Amino acid sequence: MNSILEVIEQNSSNLNEYISKKDDRKYKFLQNCTRELREIIPHLVAKAKFKYKKTHGHKKIITS
Repeated sequence: MNSILEVIEQNSSNLNEYISKKDDRKYKFLQNCTRELREIIPHLVAKAKFKYKKTHGHKKIITS
């Protein structure tokens, strides 16, 4: 799962660099979407890890 986050972070950084060079409204929209994804994805990954552990008989929450 960490590699997925790394790929997303790298792609969103590249997208932000590209977007910052543009002033068009659609690029600003993409920038906002990227920002929201960066905030949401860690929560989704944490939730998925918790559900995975829960379905495999473990009751401990993974924090790393």
